[in-house]
Amino acid sequence: SAPFAGIFYVLEIMKERISRNLLILMLGASLGVYLATTGLFGLGLMLPLKDAAPPAPSFLWTAAIVGICAGLVGIVYCGMLRGAQRLYARGRRIPLLLHPLLPFLGAAFMLFFYPQATGEGLAIFGSMESGGALPALLVFLCVKLLFTSFCYGSGVPAGVMVPVLALGGVAGGLCAAFFTAAGIAGGGGMAAFIAMGMASAFAAAERAPLTGIMLVLETTGAYAVAPGLLLAAAVATLLARVARARPL
Repeated sequence: SAPFAGIFYVLEIMKERISRNLLILMLGASLGVYLATTGLFGLGLMLPLKDAAPPAPSFLWTAAIVGICAGLVGIVYCGMLRGAQRLYARGRRIPLLLHPLLPFLGAAFMLFFYPQATGEGLAIFGSMESGGALPALLVFLCVKLLFTSFCYGSGVPAGVMVPVLALGGVAGGLCAAFFTAAGIAGGGGMAAFIAMGMASAFAAAERAPLTGIMLVLETTGAYAVAPGLLLAAAVATLLARVARARPL
């Protein structure tokens, strides 16, 4: 249910040259899919954050901090995915056909001992908005990074965008918790920092700030946080360019 994010994805990530006729077809197709998902299937917002408070103009610098922190998470995420692929490629003792068995067994292990890190990882946002503890968020960030890389490196087809949104949201939540502990309360609520972290991590990982911003706005409904998203995503993209990080 994110039609404009899909259009920006074609422009920024697929880098297609858009003609007038193609743009009309894209707009029509995106509108049709949106009407089908919302009207026919009744799907709402994937991550409702409508109560996100906009950051005060004098506290927009906190969005830049989120852009740096979540941008680093996005850069590390890309590096770990590629590193996992290289590790699997070096494991010549394990036949290629058995590579998918490793993440399957790993997922079974995680379901028993740390189920929060399996699947999309977006369920962590609920506990964050209700005041999740800093140590628990740090543990989730580290475990989710490692487990997603471990699964992706096996070569099994899997999504890489939703996990980076989850990781970025947690990074933004960690920033919010830090600012709250430091007595800085003018930068918006936890939901605002989650949204800014999601956009920043996506922008750094995919080098596509506009797609990340539109994706977060359309899936969360947090349109009031748009100024913070713009600044955070811009800082994260600049950081990725300076670090010469390869996009996903």
